[in-house]
This record gives sequence, C-alpha cells and structure tokens, in this order.
Amino acid sequence: MDKVYIHELLYRISVKDDEKAARDLFTLFHPKLVRFAVFYTASIHDANDVVSEVFIKFFRRIKKNHDIQDLQFYLYKAVKNQCLTYLKKQRNDFSLDDLDWDNTNYNYETHNPENQLINQELSSKIEEAINNLPPKRKMIYKMVIIDGLKYKEAAEILDLSVKTIENHLALAVKDLRIEVLTYLKSNDMTLKELNTFYKNNG
Repeated sequence: MDKVYIHELLYRISVKDDEKAARDLFTLFHPKLVRFAVFYTASIHDANDVVSEVFIKFFRRIKKNHDIQDLQFYLYKAVKNQCLTYLKKQRNDFSLDDLDWDNTNYNYETHNPENQLINQELSSKIEEAINNLPPKRKMIYKMVIIDGLKYKEAAEILDLSVKTIENHLALAVKDLRIEVLTYLKSNDMTLKELNTFYKNNG
C-alpha cells in the first residue's frame, strides 16, 4: 500500500476538508475492514455498522489523526476494538475466547493483481483452497499475505505471538501448495510450464 498516497489523502482531509479525499480513503479501506470485522461479528450488516462507526470517529478526530504513520494497522486495530465493544454489549460476559472460529463466514475475495496472471480455473482453485483453510489460519493468511500487514502487526491486532502467526502462515502455505500441485498434476501441467506462463503474461 502506498503510504505516500495515504498521507496525501490525510493531509487533504485534515487541512483542506477535501470530501473527495475522504471518500477515496473510505473506499480504499472499507471492503477489507468489513471482511475483517465479519470475522468477529459473523454478520455483514453488523460488520458494516462497526466499520462505519470507526470511520465516523476517525474523521471526527482527523486533526489529531492526520500524521498517523501506519494507517492500515491503526484502522485494523480500531475495527477490532470496536468489534469487541459491540460483542460486549451483546453479552456482558463476552471474552475473545468465546468467538466461534468455525462460524465466521470470512471469505477470501480475488482482488490482488497477481490473480490476473493465472488462468481462471487455477485462480478459482486457489480461492477455494483459501476459503477451506481453518478460520483462524485463513484470517491470518488474508491479513498478512493479501492485505500486507506485518507479522508483528497481525500478532498485535489478534493478541497472538509472532511465532503463532508464523506457524499459521507456514501451515496455510503448505495447504495451498498441496492444492496447487494437485491441480497441476490433474491437468498434466508442470511447475516449469506454470513459470513459463507467468513469464509470458507478466
């Protein structure tokens, strides 16, 4: 993510009250934050409400927030805290351990440009494999590999150790590698041919 562009948007919003910059910032982060919030709320409606509340608070405090160094990390953390606040209102005795990890409806969506380099069927297989990962592993893979958060940032947001993040990612990559290799074998396609495909379409 282009941090220079993010800081430019923050400057335009905080100093010039630029509404277009505010809309651009919202559009840039809203989809991924909603997908993240669904992991906690298990409801797209509630996830949207949570993320909207975070942005409302953020824009109200924009004069203080314009110099945030890592906005993506800041917003992820804010959304997680807002989700926990929401859940505590639903259940006074709620704790993070109460989350139903197997019922979070957190689906991977194909937005990253790399998927344009591979054929549609293989892309679909990879997407399916990601969605079939265990929920917590899928969440960590999405945050780090797809959204680009650092291991330490993901660990802090999810209240896990960096080692746990590393272990989940290693297992996720192993699972996805098996899925891809199985696909290649079933279609008589070698890794060399796949690499050639990448080069020709890069």
